[in-house]
Parts: sequence; C-alpha cells; structure tokens
Amino acid sequence: MLHLRTFGGLAIDRGGGPLAVGGEVRRRHLALLALLASRPEQGMSRDKVIAYLWPESDIARARNNLKQTLFSLRQVLGPAVPPSRESVLRVDPYALQVDLWEFESALARGDHAGAAAAYTGPYLDGFYIEGLAEFERWVEAERLRLAESNARALRCLAQRADDSHDHASAVNWWWRLALVEPFSSSSAIGLMRALAAAGDRVAALEYAGRHAALLGEELNLAPDEHVIALALELRSELARRPAPSLAPGWAPPPSRTSYGRRDRRAASLAVPRPAPVPARVRVQASYLAMIGLLLAVVWAGLVARREAAVPSAKADPAAVVVLPFTVSGDPKAQEFVTGVEDLLATNLDGADGLRSVPLDIRSRRAVDRSAADLPENASALAGRARARLYVTGHLVAQGDRLRATALLHDRGNVNIPVGRADVESESVFDLVEQLAKQLIAEQYRGADQRLVRTAAMSTRSLLALKAYLHGDRLLHAGRYAAAADAFKLAVRADTSFALGYHRLSVSANLGGEPDLALHAAEQASRFGALLSDHDRGLVEAYGAYRRGRLTDAERIYRRIVTDYSEDVDAWLGLGEVLFHGNPLQGRSSGQARASFERVIALDPSNARALVYLARIAWVDGDRRGADSLIRRVVAITPEAAAVDLHATLALFLPDRAGHLHAAPSGPPVTGRAAAVAALQGAVYLDDLPGAERLARWLAADSDDCAGMLGHRMLAQTSLARGALHAAEAHLASIQSCDASAAIDLSLLLAALPFVPADAREVGELRRSLGRASAQGGAQPKELQRRLRVYGLGLLAFRQGDTLQGRRWERRLVALIDSTRAGELAVSLAASLRARAALADGRKAAALAALDGARWERAAMLSITEVSDRYLRAALLQELGREEDAIGWYKSIAERALYETVYLAPAQYQLARIYERRGERAEAASRYRRFVELWKDCDPELRPRVVEATQRLAALAAD
Repeated sequence: MLHLRTFGGLAIDRGGGPLAVGGEVRRRHLALLALLASRPEQGMSRDKVIAYLWPESDIARARNNLKQTLFSLRQVLGPAVPPSRESVLRVDPYALQVDLWEFESALARGDHAGAAAAYTGPYLDGFYIEGLAEFERWVEAERLRLAESNARALRCLAQRADDSHDHASAVNWWWRLALVEPFSSSSAIGLMRALAAAGDRVAALEYAGRHAALLGEELNLAPDEHVIALALELRSELARRPAPSLAPGWAPPPSRTSYGRRDRRAASLAVPRPAPVPARVRVQASYLAMIGLLLAVVWAGLVARREAAVPSAKADPAAVVVLPFTVSGDPKAQEFVTGVEDLLATNLDGADGLRSVPLDIRSRRAVDRSAADLPENASALAGRARARLYVTGHLVAQGDRLRATALLHDRGNVNIPVGRADVESESVFDLVEQLAKQLIAEQYRGADQRLVRTAAMSTRSLLALKAYLHGDRLLHAGRYAAAADAFKLAVRADTSFALGYHRLSVSANLGGEPDLALHAAEQASRFGALLSDHDRGLVEAYGAYRRGRLTDAERIYRRIVTDYSEDVDAWLGLGEVLFHGNPLQGRSSGQARASFERVIALDPSNARALVYLARIAWVDGDRRGADSLIRRVVAITPEAAAVDLHATLALFLPDRAGHLHAAPSGPPVTGRAAAVAALQGAVYLDDLPGAERLARWLAADSDDCAGMLGHRMLAQTSLARGALHAAEAHLASIQSCDASAAIDLSLLLAALPFVPADAREVGELRRSLGRASAQGGAQPKELQRRLRVYGLGLLAFRQGDTLQGRRWERRLVALIDSTRAGELAVSLAASLRARAALADGRKAAALAALDGARWERAAMLSITEVSDRYLRAALLQELGREEDAIGWYKSIAERALYETVYLAPAQYQLARIYERRGERAEAASRYRRFVELWKDCDPELRPRVVEATQRLAALAAD
C-alpha cells in the first residue's frame, strides 16, 4: 500500500523507499495529495484546490492543469487518487496510508504515545513551491496547529510519567517537548524536575544554562525567574550532599577509549539540547553577562560533583579541565573568553565518559592567561584540578567572527597534544559546540573507532554526538535494546544523521526489531549522500543486507575491505552477510570465519565477532574452541549489561546451571530483546534439550503473552525431535497472542514432506490458518494475508488437489507488488509453482521454480523458507546432483532455531548419499545423529528411525 508522509517533509513511499519526485510539476502533485489528505472525509472542492495551486492561471487553464495532474497521479498511484471528473476530490483511505491520519486518529482515541510516534517532524517540513502564497499560508497554519497538538500530547505523556514516578520515561517525554518548545520555560522546568527526580541534578543544571543561552541568543531575553529559582534550589541540594546515582539501566559500560576511563554515569546524555540554530547577529558582551548567573550555577554543580566523586588527590583519568585561553585580536575577545571556556567545559562533560572538573578560583588568579599556556604550568594546573586531561586554547575576535584553536593534552605526555580543534564562527555557541565535537572526535584513532570518528564530524549536533557515543559503547557491550534507545536519541537530535540511523539499524536488528532496523537502514541511505564514498558504501551495504540483496551487500563489503583493509565495520558486515546469507544459497556459514577472524585481529575485544566465531566452531563440532571463545566474550562483557548474553550462553556452556545462577538478576531471560537473543542463541543445535529448558522458562507464565515466545520455541524444538503432537499443542497455545507466529508454524507443519498427510490433521491445519488470520500478531496484516493464501495452496497440494493449488498460486501472483509483503508473495508463488511442477512429475521445472523464488530477499519475513531449501536439496539429490545436494543439506540449521525442524531429515538424507558413495564413516556419523535427534519421535515417524538404526548396524558389521 502507498504511504504518504507529511511529517518531517512530504513524500510518497511505495515498497522499499520513496518515489522519485522532481521539478515544480511533480511538487504540485505532492501538494495536491497533501491538500486532499488533510480532509479525508469531506474532501476538497476543485475550485478550492485550484485557488491553492494555480492562483495565477485563468479558470480554463487551471481546470486543465488539475485534470492533467489527477490523470498523471492515477497513472502512478492508481485508485488512491480520485478521478478527474469528480467535483469534490477525495483520496481513497483504503488505497493510501497517511501519517497525518494516524496522528489525528491516535489523538481522537486518547492515545498520546501513538500520536507522538506518528509525529516525526514539522508538517510538510522543508516543502515549498515558489509563487503559491495562499498554499504557503495554509501550510503554516496546519503546521502550527499540528505542532501544538503534538506538544499537548507530549505534555500529557510527561505529566503522566511524573505522576507515576516513571522517571526515565518522564525525562524522555519532557526532553521531546523541550525540543519542540525550546523557548518554553514550563517545558524547561518540567525537564529539570524530571532529571532531578531521576537523580541527575547536574544534568538539570546544565540544561538550565543551555535554555538561558538559547533565549539570550535567539530572543535577547533573560531566563524566566522560575527557571533561575529552580536552578539555585538544585545547586543548593548539590552543595549539601553528593548527587545520587542514576537508575541502573542508565549506566554506560566502561569506556573503550585509550585513556582507560572508569565506568561512570553519562549524565549529560539525558540533557536535551536543541539542534544548533544558525546565528546571524554578533555576540555581545551584555548577552554573556546575562547568562553568567546560570553558567555559574552549572559550574557550581560541577564543583559539587567533583567533590563527591573524587575523594583523593590522585588524577582521575576520566576528568578533563579547561584551562584559561590566550586572547588576541579585537579587545572584545576578552569579554567572550570566560564564557567560551565555561561553555566548552560544560559541552565536554559526559562525552564518552568524560567528566569536566572546574579550575578553582585560586588557581585562576595564581597565573595569568599567557602563563597558563606554558606546558609545565598547564600540567601543574591540571594536577591541582585532579584531572588527567586538560584543554588549552587561543581565541581571536575579528569583526563579527570568532576563531578558536583548542588543544587536548594528556598529563602523561605534556609535549604532544592528543587532540586539536580549529573553528571559526559568528556564534559563540556554535563555535564552542564545534570545538567540543572536534576534540571528542580526535580521541578515536584506533582501527575499530574510525566510524565513530566519522560520526563525530558528520553531525553538527553535540547532543546527537553524545548520544551516538553512548549508543556505540552499549552496542559493543551487547546491550542492544539500550543502544537502540541511545541511537534514537541521536537521530531525534539530528534528523539527518546518516550514521546515527545506520547504528540504530544495527542495534535494532540485533535487539530483535526487524521493522525498525529496516526503516532506520532506509533513512541512513536517504541521508547518506553527504558522507564520503567509503562511509556511504558501508551504509549502502548494510541497507542492501537488510533488504535481502545479499549479493549486492557482499559485493560492496568486499570492495570496501579491498580498498580499506583495516575497516573493522566492513569486515564485520561482510562476515554477517556470509554467515546469514550463505545457507540461503546452499553454502556453509563457516565461510564467514575468515572475515570474523580479521575483525578480531583488528579489534580483539569485539564481542559480536567472537560470538559468531563461537557459533561457527560449535556447528563445526569444535566444542572446546566454542567454549574458549564464549568465555572470552563473558570476560569482556560487563555482567550487569548482559542478562540476555548469559541466557544465551547457558544453552551450551558445560557449567550451564552455574552460569545461569551467576546471571546478574532475575530469571535468565527478561524482556523482548533478551528473549530474542535467547532464540538466536538456540541455534546451537547439539543441545536441543538445553534450548527446550530455556523455552520452558520463557513459557512459565501462561497468562503473559511474552511467554508465548517460549511456546513458539517449544513448538520448533518439538518438531526437531519428531514430536509432532507436542508441537501442535504448543501451536494451539500461541493462537490467541501471536497470530503471525501461529501462521508460520502452521505452514511449517503443512510443508513437512516426511509426515504422512492425515485428512483430519490437514483439516485442522486449514482451520488453524483461518483462526490465525482473524487474530492480531507481530506481522502486518498484508504479510499474514499472503502467508494464509500460501498455506491453503500447500494444503491443497498435500491433499492431491493440484487444480485448487494452482488457483492459490495464481492468487499469490496477483498479490505481488513492490512492498515487503509483495516481495514475499514472489517467493511464496514460486514455492507453490514448484510443487505444482512436482505434482506433474517435472522435477527439473520444480527446481527452476525454486531458483526463481528469491528467498534471500524474503527470508526475514517467514520461517517457511527452510521448507524450500530442503525441497531444493531433495530435488538435486533425485536429479543426481549429489554434490550440490550435500551443500544444501549441510546448510540447514546453521541460521536459526526453526531450521532444526529439517535437521534430522537432512542428516538422514546425507547418510544415504554418503553410504551410496561408499563413505561409510561419514554415513554412520549422520545416521547416528539422525537417530539421536528422533529417538523420542511420534509413532508415525518410528519406521524411519528403525530403518536408520538397521543401516547403522549394517555399516558397523561390514
């Protein structure tokens, strides 16, 4: 279905991305759609549309223009656009989705969170057509109305979170409100109170200073007296007692920079800072004086925090002090310099674990500015502040512009700066933010930190950068859900931050949110034009991977690692494409080993690469190697950040029970992200009992739909063991909570070629598909619809009704379009076409149909893809292409738990091939594996197990 996006811009999405629009005529097409979508029920008269879009044309020409525009739109968009002959124009709500409708519908039903999610930016932001003054006035009025509605929704959410003492949510909602109402004193006070309630008074004080600065620079106003009063109150509290810790979920993992900074609370990540607004007026001394009070309050907060956090005189490796800058140029530079120093210290605080500490008054007075720049004096001053790092600088004022150079030093080597920044600007705040960003970026010099360094220089928002750094550390620590939250903050602060979207996509994918991962990848590609060819390649490669274009992704990644052999992100991306994509092409995931080993050579502490190497070792039968690799992961991963990791590892470590009891808190798996991680971990296939044990923990609470994931796992592991009736029982348990999962599992059952087709059971499967289609679920309705049609086609072929099966195949062909659901329909239709050819005895034609299924693009949408992989292997075997068949059989169960359904049959077929080829030892090994997997199978499958046991005995006797 088409999607008209009106918030944050104006575009039409169809399938994988926005439709291309160019030229004024095309922009009028979009404007027409926006006008009609603003009044979905009553519509808009043709005369009113003409008045908005063709005000200068005579009536005949304007009517003809409208007619041509409607005709062109219908040619591209189909029935979503009204016919040109109608007097009142309306868009078809059944053929078009509009984010504006979602927003207003959510408001109407009181769903403020839904409204806030739908509002992704100002209405028609950046959309303009020259000469349409009336249309522009209409846009401005709508934009203001919707912005006010969004602000009311955010305020309701913030106040509700305050009332329920949900401090983390309160900070989030007040922060979002502060972004849309940056000059509002009530929003500033709400945010400051929420931050203080969450235990971060220093961040509240920092925001007070930022709010005051924005008012002064943009409106030439002093801060509200209530903001000042609250800031003084918070400062007083800080002076009386140390600042309490934040909630455990907010603590970042240890820093990965070369300074070995300690783990600390990244307070300022919670501080909302509006995106920099270009300043065109000269910064005046009176303005700096006006905000001086709040800067002093913020600085006093930093002093209080230093006294609470640094009990000894020993230099703190996380502490940084900004020393007095030297000054030249116009005399007014002397008026600016103290403000520059204080703001730079505030901006550096919280970036990647840095903690700004102030230089006490005695030290400032003891040395003049020129003497502070001498290396020995600067190091001594930093020592008095108990800081390992210090910043020196020079400020030049020339006319309306300021120029600053800042050097970052490490007291361990006073002669060579470890970072340098040079900035020129009209705005003191822009100047200071860019100084801070450059100094932060200079710290990332390792091969594994190149992308972070690039991200620091590709965003102009300091808040976005701080959130990105926080998210990057969480990502490397395996805290994928928390990392995704941090990257969401980054892209909210800078909505064109391509690398922020890229990292959000990676985190969301690892955290079990595939839809968010795909959307973020598309946004990264959309804004990637401003990146270098190198970085744009990374974004494009990962976007191709998320969209299932595995060949393209592999090609781009290989090009990057050829040109940049030390790019950790490219090697890791290539490894993931090979690991997850190879089995879909009949190749082993083990071919990814070399890429992951290269990652470890460049970044020995890369936990993701280590886990992949452990998975490869485990599948290859190297239990000792897998155990050693996973213990390395545990050693470098903070326990408090790895509940999901501990649950995953519990599947296959020798001391599983002890490892589970050592998990940080609560049950071994908590929350969606942890449960998905456990599902991914269950791919260690030689321990199906361990996977079932974990699944039973997940399913323990039968009243909670979150427990349905456990029943889903149990259904899959039951099928892997040949326990069909147990699988059906678990399938029945999830019908009410997750219809899409129920459809997928029903289709797995329907496609099993080694299970006798019982008429009663086939009928029950048909009814199961019908029930599932009537329920909700994690998958969109359009996906469920196509899967149901496919399932009915499968059942028809199983019952020998090839005529009906072909009808369902044609129905799927009619459902092919450019959407994700349409992409799935391509694969499902090809799958039914293969079964139709097979029913006619045309094995080569069936194999050709599977070749055209393009499952690599749709495998993320349905677990039924494994059925076609097994069928392909069987067809290759029957056609005498045994070497190819071996590759496809071996690749089964290397990607995910659901593939274990076909693991035992694949082992049986491999045993037969190896026995026929005279490779007796390999055949015996495969027969043993098959018998072990199906030793407790249902009675109807026992004959195959008996046969395999007899063959195994015969091989042993010969």
